[in-house]
Amino acid sequence: MLDGLEEIAWDDLDHAYGAASDVPDVLRGVAEGDGDALNELFGTIWHQGTVYEATTHAVPFLIELLAAPDTDTAGLLGLLSAIAEGDPEDEDTGTRDAVAAGAPTYLRLLAHESADVRAAAAHTLGVSGETADPALLEHIDADPVVRASVVFAAGALDAATPSRVQAWLRDPHPLPRLAAALAAEPPVVEVLERDTPPSLEDLPRLPWAALAEDPLLWVIERLPDDWDLRIRLLRGWMRHEDGEVRKGAVYATEYPILTWRPAAGRLVGDLALRLSDPERDVRYWAASHLAGAGRAAAEAADALWDLLRSEPAEHNTPAASALNALCRLRDPRAAEYLAARFAAEPADLSGLETAIGLIGPWAATCRDALVRLLPETPEGNTRIAVIGAVGRLCTGEATIRAVVPELRRQCATHPHVTTRVLGDLGPAAAGALPELCALLTHDQPIVAINAARAVWLVAGDRDAALGVLRERITGGEGYDRSHALAALADLGPAGAGLAPLLPELFDSGDETTAVRSATAYWSLTGDPEPVVPALLPHVRAGRPGVEAVRRLGEIGPPAAEAVPALRQAVTSDLRQIEFGSPATWVAEDEEWAEVCTEALDRIAPQLTAVNDTV
Repeated sequence: MLDGLEEIAWDDLDHAYGAASDVPDVLRGVAEGDGDALNELFGTIWHQGTVYEATTHAVPFLIELLAAPDTDTAGLLGLLSAIAEGDPEDEDTGTRDAVAAGAPTYLRLLAHESADVRAAAAHTLGVSGETADPALLEHIDADPVVRASVVFAAGALDAATPSRVQAWLRDPHPLPRLAAALAAEPPVVEVLERDTPPSLEDLPRLPWAALAEDPLLWVIERLPDDWDLRIRLLRGWMRHEDGEVRKGAVYATEYPILTWRPAAGRLVGDLALRLSDPERDVRYWAASHLAGAGRAAAEAADALWDLLRSEPAEHNTPAASALNALCRLRDPRAAEYLAARFAAEPADLSGLETAIGLIGPWAATCRDALVRLLPETPEGNTRIAVIGAVGRLCTGEATIRAVVPELRRQCATHPHVTTRVLGDLGPAAAGALPELCALLTHDQPIVAINAARAVWLVAGDRDAALGVLRERITGGEGYDRSHALAALADLGPAGAGLAPLLPELFDSGDETTAVRSATAYWSLTGDPEPVVPALLPHVRAGRPGVEAVRRLGEIGPPAAEAVPALRQAVTSDLRQIEFGSPATWVAEDEEWAEVCTEALDRIAPQLTAVNDTV
């Protein structure tokens, strides 16, 4: 076995971590039944969905190993299936064809004594072939998981004919019926409603769902793009008598909420009902998804408040998520709750970190308690959050001057956030100038940049600010340089002396740097001619895109070329944000749509019909 392994120049082939010289020894380990060796192949010749040149050469040996007595046959089939579905690093890799060459072996394994192996064999046949072999379609099995795997394979190979689907729908077990309902065109809704819940226990055994984050979510994701159907199914399952089904349904609502803009409004009422569910996990996921549902969550505000009053809001609890949801809605009851927690003796901030980060002027009742807590809060992320919240709560010259002495003390331990906050507070923070000036030479670039911005905003010291920013723009890179560019934009025309440094950065490979150099140039010069073409490629959802669109909106009619992309952003039913934390996707998408709408109003105010649809 494994004859010819040494005849391949593995050193000349690549996998995920470079030269594939280790592959022969790992394959020998698999032959000896070493589970760690098989896991290693899942990280090298297949890595997070990508396959490589070495993968193609390894596949014939993997197929050969299916006959070895000590190997994990089901695991090997799982690896071969993953390889067949992998994205080749090189388009000419040909790994899927290499896997398909093992079809005779996979067909023989349909008679294996292990049901898991039989199910895995059907899966590999389904994902690697072009047509369905009659032996696969006619396979009769006593195990419902295997029968369901055959149905899914037939669907993947376009062999799920109406007559076959009808036969599969008469299966005595719900899992094969569920598979048939999903294979049908269109899906059989009544069967999905009835047979998905009793199939949840068996779905994790199904190779097609083996890597699923959650079985019920996997079912929802496999449906065609019929959002009404998805919503209907989820709403029904959220009312199921089985708590595990309700939990899975509530958990799965995240997918439509994060993908389809109308979904949040359609599902919020049902999620609100689940906030009083007897199952703790159901309440937790309902509150968590409401916290990330954006403005639509306002419909559930009273139910969220009831939950917050009924349970302790500690780290990773349903009540903590309910509090976060209310804070995102800027609900005054959340401010009252937080003020009471901050004023308690002793104050306990555990579980409140996210809520503190959401505090703003809407929670003014928290200000005095937070200021008192500032020196008592443990150093680190929690104190950073409190410093930021104090800065956002301080309005009015007298209030700012009162809090500046405490902020000055924080410059020594948390200069990054404190310099930013002091700059935002403006001239009323003049008492902190000694600390800010001292930090202009800080060894951390981000601190020096924030200090430069602050001495300009607080004291109007242009020369001190420009000296630091010039150094960081010309000598820095990545985050440091893009941060310096954002600070330079805050100087406006006062920073015009640095404008000549910026055009060469417009086409930077770092998108944030490219956008911020162009936006800074506009802020410094007011000249739209070079700025508009530099920003247009970045009119897409994301933080750089938001900055680009804001500047295009300020530029107005000369940015008319951006109108089609802006219109698409505000009229699409699909979310535009596809990165970062799911907890913030909807809020970022709503901000993106707002920014694009405002830009449209300024660039092409005659397009009132577009604005009315937002």
